[in-house]
Parts: sequence; C-alpha cells; structure tokens
Amino acid sequence: MRLRGHATRPRRALHLAAVLALVMVPLFVAPPARSQVQSTPKTATKSRAANISDQKINATAIAIVQVANLRKDYQQKIAAAPDSEKAHIVTDANNAVVKAITDQGISLADYATIVEAAQSNPTIREKLIAHMPDPEK
Repeated sequence: MRLRGHATRPRRALHLAAVLALVMVPLFVAPPARSQVQSTPKTATKSRAANISDQKINATAIAIVQVANLRKDYQQKIAAAPDSEKAHIVTDANNAVVKAITDQGISLADYATIVEAAQSNPTIREKLIAHMPDPEK
C-alpha cells in the first residue's frame, strides 16, 4: 500500500490544476511553442488523446513542472528588467520553454495535445497526476 503517494494525491491534483492553468495561457509575448503548434480540430485532439503512451504522459508531466518553473523565473526577470532588455528575455524564455519540452523527448504538438486533453479528459488528467513529480522537488 502506497500511503505516501495516496496522501499526496490531493496536493498533486491541486498542483496539476494550477500548472495546467498556467501552461495553457500564452507564456510570454508570441511564444514559439504556440506558433509552431498547428491548430487541431477538437475531434482530432480527442482521438489522438485516447492513444497517448505512458512514456509521453510521463514526459509531459515532467515538462509541465519545468515550464511552470521557467514561467515563474522568467516573469520575475521580465518584471525586474529595463524595457530595453525585455524582448531579449522573452526570446530566451521562449527558447527555454521549447527546450524544456523537447528535452523530455516529446514534440511541441504532442505536449500541447496532452495538456489540452488533460483539461477535458479525467483519465488523461489522472495519468498526468500519477506521473507528476512532487512539487516540492
């Protein structure tokens, strides 16, 4: 019996909900992740979501946490930077987000599809929660 995992499940679910809310909002001004991901009709997204491997779920869960951390860090940098530096910081942030996602072995399109699916599909959401690293780490 996994008492530790069971005890942290509500906290992880809350963390996932907060992170999903963050990552679905455009990260910064015109992020490349959004411009590189093609729009997909909802029916195509639902059918693709049904065939998501555990490997992609795990990679997405890790990437979600990394993207949320990057977002927090870069928002602070942007807020503290002079106007002349903000565009450069935004570019760096967007590149870091793309790298954080693709370093997990998933494409930007797969990441976007899985995150979108998790918002409306409880099965995908539960799988992400199960694979998500503890927020304290």
